[in-house]
Amino acid sequence: MTINKNVVVHIGLGNFSRAHFARYLHDYNAIAKQEGLVEWEIRAVDRDTQRTRDLIEYFETTNYTYDLMASSESYNKTTKIGSIVDLANMGVDPQRAIDIIAEYSTKIVSLTVTEKGYSCDLATGKIMMNNELAHDLTAEGAKSPKSMLGLVTEALRVRMESGMPPITLMSLDNIPGNGHVFRNAVMEFVKMKGNRELEDWIREKVAFPSTMVDRITPNTVNASDTVICEPFRQWVIETNFCNERPQWEFMSGPKLVLTPNVLPYEHIKVRLLNGTHSALAYSAFLTGHVFVDKAITDTRLQKLTTAIMAETVVTVQEVQGMELDKYMAMLCERFSNSKVSDTITRLCEDGSVKGSSFWKPVIIDHIKAHREFPVMSIAIASWIRFCLGVDAHGNEYIVKDPSMAEELKSLAEVAFYHGDVKPFLLAAFGGEVGANNFLIAQVQTAYSQIALQGGMDAFLSNMLRNDASREQTPDVPPHTGTDPDNKQNPLLCLRSQMSLPLGDSIADISTAIA
Repeated sequence: MTINKNVVVHIGLGNFSRAHFARYLHDYNAIAKQEGLVEWEIRAVDRDTQRTRDLIEYFETTNYTYDLMASSESYNKTTKIGSIVDLANMGVDPQRAIDIIAEYSTKIVSLTVTEKGYSCDLATGKIMMNNELAHDLTAEGAKSPKSMLGLVTEALRVRMESGMPPITLMSLDNIPGNGHVFRNAVMEFVKMKGNRELEDWIREKVAFPSTMVDRITPNTVNASDTVICEPFRQWVIETNFCNERPQWEFMSGPKLVLTPNVLPYEHIKVRLLNGTHSALAYSAFLTGHVFVDKAITDTRLQKLTTAIMAETVVTVQEVQGMELDKYMAMLCERFSNSKVSDTITRLCEDGSVKGSSFWKPVIIDHIKAHREFPVMSIAIASWIRFCLGVDAHGNEYIVKDPSMAEELKSLAEVAFYHGDVKPFLLAAFGGEVGANNFLIAQVQTAYSQIALQGGMDAFLSNMLRNDASREQTPDVPPHTGTDPDNKQNPLLCLRSQMSLPLGDSIADISTAIA
């Protein structure tokens, strides 16, 4: 490591962080050299997995450089990235991981550990105990942490007791309000450790900026493989830091936005991209598709995809520099990029977390506004059918959801064999939303048609035939921003095919949602 450079310690060095954050810092350092600015480097930390061991071995042969290829049907460019200088295996040498965060040159700790890595309820911050956290809460375990929270809080304790400045803790995960989630998880864990002094120090001095990150990056097989990603990238950063940071103003533009409020950008990305991606995934799985780029060429799924975006876009607001019409059109193009195609099964993983993060806020906004959401109901119904773990031909498959797989499978059986989706909705979205009769009625109707009347294939084909000859339903509020002719996508006419008890459902909104 070069002494005169500032350091970001990044926890969780997967392909996405190498395609996104490391690329941004690589580009920043090129500007820093020209402008005479201090350069920054990444010292990474990760769990003890075979992938981590292989990556360390590979990096030692390349001096920690690697190839990053941005690729699409019309674009292909490879860049050798050199912003990473170290990778510590915290499972093999936890003290080294603590030490590099506690060093004076470290100004920021960033992380991409996925929703599971925060070990908490994303909405409340309540810690979800596991063996790693239990280990890290002991006096001996704190010195050799196994969890992200254990590592971060122990390193912060060392910094505090050594009289060093605080550091900024920056989440780069696809979680709404990721800075708040990170802060809540850290504060709750420190409370459990019983260190009041550290708790006060973090509360008063440590910053947790929220960010929005975006770049489709599929997995690779080997550590030595070129990292493949799409050409598109975006990073929105909340200007909330407690220590030095790169002068990203030199890179400011559509690809990198500095703002005091990330929320509008986050809503656009999480609701329109991530939420749509998940909706597409479950419907695509149930129709036998394997890859995303192939699924989006299925006319039925393409219409479903554009329909859910049209239905969802009314819950987000325009931001400067982003035209929602163009953004949604671009999403379909990005999904169809065969160069970075992802598997449908991977997108179907962790549904309980994604449903709560991507769909639940949209559902709440729709219900509060007395808007029907028939296309979202199709997506939810598809998820319920997927969680049954058996396809239309009787073939079994594994539902990967570390926190709720068995529970959701059991409740999906209730829906399938007893025709009742309410227990599933209660478990997935909580009582505030899951018990809402307006939601239940729409999902129940969609589920009955998908699961009990010929399967997803027949459902989508019938929808396509019916919608081709159906006029726009007057009482579904049209979206006025994405279609110059102010015409709804035909799939939004689903409501007229669904025998919903609208009077009772509307009446229930005020009591179910505060």
